[in-house]
Amino acid sequence: MAASRFRARIYAVGVNRCVDVPQEVSHALGGQTHIRVKGVIGSEAFRSHIAIERDDAEWEISIPSDLADAMPPGSAAFEALTIPNRKRFVDRIEESKSPETRKRRIHQGIRLLIERLREPQSG
Repeated sequence: MAASRFRARIYAVGVNRCVDVPQEVSHALGGQTHIRVKGVIGSEAFRSHIAIERDDAEWEISIPSDLADAMPPGSAAFEALTIPNRKRFVDRIEESKSPETRKRRIHQGIRLLIERLREPQSG
């Protein structure tokens, strides 16, 4: 496989550090389940591996009505999120234990989506 370059934000899932891999890179990986990779974070080189379990089922994310009502028209920023990030976004709201926390998380999430819409998109 030819080398692929992309920029991604690193985020935590439990003790693991993860990135969302662009779709074209994911497709180029084929059906392999363990792939050795190397890369650079900042100026630090690293070597690691990724494990893949193919999931061909369609992911459905139910958006709660109070979140849908609060979304900006068109919700382009939400749709621009990767499906796992959409799920995390909704799960954070659904995990709220009190109505006040839920309302606050919706407000914070919408604010972040609006800020994302305002950021210039890099390619």
